[in-house]
Amino acid sequence: MVFPHNQTRIVFAAGDARKRLWMRYTRCLLSGLTALLLLLGMTGCPKPSEERTAPVEACTQVGERCVHSSNKLGVCGLVDDPSCQAPPCYECVSQH
Repeated sequence: MVFPHNQTRIVFAAGDARKRLWMRYTRCLLSGLTALLLLLGMTGCPKPSEERTAPVEACTQVGERCVHSSNKLGVCGLVDDPSCQAPPCYECVSQH
């Protein structure tokens, strides 16, 4: 089928418009995703006031950070020991 010269130009112009629209949509979508990832990545960083405190010497509650033998980090855990004189008793347990 042979199109007159004017109709062929309209068909190509519509194809170019669709292509430009799709490229603009893709560019906006990628920009939005990039901004979202940056925002999520930045909000995960702790503020200086929220930094962790130093490990405790003696455990007073479950979940505290403590120093286990040979200067390794540990976590305070509840001890189920009949020889415990004043329950609840806590012990520094190695993390590794």
